[in-house]
Amino acid sequence: MRELKVCKCRSCGAPIVWITTKNGKAMPCDAKPRNYLAGSKDVFITEDGETVRGALPEPGMMQPQGYVGWGYVPHWATCPHADEHRKKRG
Repeated sequence: MRELKVCKCRSCGAPIVWITTKNGKAMPCDAKPRNYLAGSKDVFITEDGETVRGALPEPGMMQPQGYVGWGYVPHWATCPHADEHRKKRG
């Protein structure tokens, strides 16, 4: 895995990284990459900007078989102030 520049979320102060998606948009993601399982509706962004669906293992779960890759959780999913940064529609 390549090293990404870590900065802080301007709302909550959590460490984040910016990843350019395949669509060319900058996506703020939690700085810690996560190993995810196949299937589910959770969103992960890979280092090369691909959006994939997967699942985090349950807390306390032993190293399960079936990890399919490493990815970053979009910060909008974990930031307590995410709604402040959403664009208004209409």
